[in-house]
Amino acid sequence: MKRTFDIRVLVLADQQSELNELTEVVQGVGMETDLVLGTDYLPSDRFPHGVAVVRVRSPQALGRISLCLRKDAIVVALVDPDAHLAHRVDLFARLGWDHIISAEGNWKSILGITLWKVASGHVFGIEKYMPQGTEIHLLRLTSYRGRSRAIDRIISFAEQARFRASQRQSVAQVCEELLMNALYNAPVDNEGQKVFAEVEPKKRLEMKSPKPVSIRYAASGDLLALAVRDRFGTLRKETVIQYLRKCLDGRDQIDRKTSGAGLGLYLVTSRSALYVNNIAPGVATEAVVVFDKRRRKTGTPAALGFFLYDKEVSDSHPLG
Repeated sequence: MKRTFDIRVLVLADQQSELNELTEVVQGVGMETDLVLGTDYLPSDRFPHGVAVVRVRSPQALGRISLCLRKDAIVVALVDPDAHLAHRVDLFARLGWDHIISAEGNWKSILGITLWKVASGHVFGIEKYMPQGTEIHLLRLTSYRGRSRAIDRIISFAEQARFRASQRQSVAQVCEELLMNALYNAPVDNEGQKVFAEVEPKKRLEMKSPKPVSIRYAASGDLLALAVRDRFGTLRKETVIQYLRKCLDGRDQIDRKTSGAGLGLYLVTSRSALYVNNIAPGVATEAVVVFDKRRRKTGTPAALGFFLYDKEVSDSHPLG
């Protein structure tokens, strides 16, 4: 029996063919749709929908759409494959525009997964991005030494999955950045202050994180996915945007503060095919990245997302 959600999704697109494709995906997830073709006759009042899927190119039209949506609406925006990362980040920076997907490759699958996570509230886990039945591997660590062993294990795993040397290098770089962030940038004390903020980077390497970090990884066909999870849940969307813009502007690509992670987030974004953060505030942050052998282009992810765990939504849509 097909699962359905009591959610009506607003779907806006420039072209009828695109509107049809988007509608097929949204309805395939189990949601009802209201369709708008073009942006010439948008209403003066705000649309009542809590979720919107947008495939519009004109900056002026995108601005008009923002004014017509609920302030708390969750927006999934589709962009052209050649859209620059700066444009994607500009869209991502808008209030509620939490998911930017490039209309390339398996974009329909990514859109469906994104909408299902929004509707169900079950945002954590890499299994959603892999074929059903894919084996998920798990490692836990608390130190720099554990980080090194984990990266070695995952690079060996990527080699067995027949990822090229250049792709394995990207996997290693992303693993390193995500693990270092989880071990030494995420931890906060009872007052919400960064535990390692005043500790020099070299000295951190001799210290353990106060809570274990986990990394899950899996491969199937052309895909390799990994997720790094800390137990603090302090990452904010605004922080991701701030760091990405700093690197895109080129004025100060490396955040020289002792607790900085700016260049690392930019590297993660530019090396992966998908970069998504799942957040349970005060509980956990999970960074999910997917690598695709078929994707030659680097510098822009095919999907950029930020999910906030909503217990009320999740409890109303139990798994199983």
